Amino acid sequence: MEYNNQTRQNFKYKNPKTGETWVGKGRKPLWVLDWEKAGCPQDKMIENPTKK
Repeated sequence: MEYNNQTRQNFKYKNPKTGETWVGKGRKPLWVLDWEKAGCPQDKMIENPTKK
């Protein structure tokens, strides 16, 4: 499959400390798991305002 920039998805969640992003699909990154383990819900992560 040929890589196409148009197939890239905009991120939905952003780590406020490091700037890492996650689309919200597939396996959760370690920073998301650490965030949840600390008792912070996913909906409190900074969300990309362009993604609804």
